[in-house]
Amino acid sequence: MNRFSDDSSQDPGPRKKSKVPKTPQKSLRKGSSPDPLAVTPAAERSLMKLAKRLSITQEKPHILLVEDSSEDAELLESALDAAQVDVRLTKLNSGQDAIYYLTGLASNADRKKHPLPDILLLDLGLPGISGLDVLKQVRAQAALDGLIVFALTGSHDDWDIYRANELQIDAYLLKPTTFAAMVELVREIDRNWLQA
Repeated sequence: MNRFSDDSSQDPGPRKKSKVPKTPQKSLRKGSSPDPLAVTPAAERSLMKLAKRLSITQEKPHILLVEDSSEDAELLESALDAAQVDVRLTKLNSGQDAIYYLTGLASNADRKKHPLPDILLLDLGLPGISGLDVLKQVRAQAALDGLIVFALTGSHDDWDIYRANELQIDAYLLKPTTFAAMVELVREIDRNWLQA
């Protein structure tokens, strides 16, 4: 069965609990607190920079999606179309490709062809170089300071949430399991982050 069907009656079953410090997730909504997804002051500054850049350049916001599942990537792209969210979407399928793209290595040096994104949507469960490893690299690069990074992942693991928050993720978002939920998530990203 397609995991993106509109049948929301399926129970995913019990979740394993791990023993790690609880850190609240960060929110998609600006200024909402103590929402489990609350926006940090650093994310607010990033939003201000993004809004200023977009108002000056009049360009479409650029989203870099790093997702190894072609089905999940296509779902997000279809949701952007259905929600009529006008962005430039670049899709990569590995952590290694993301690091090359973001640091301008290999064929990515030409920033006219390969511009830095405004928002990075990052799957944490990437094979090889994980999404958490990519996030760690992003946060270590001064040139990427202010990049808005969302984990868009299927992981409910407390340890992944803790590590992502420790690495200053701007929002930790669980992948929607239906197309309608993905469209709503895309609309919320547009409303609260791209139209800031």
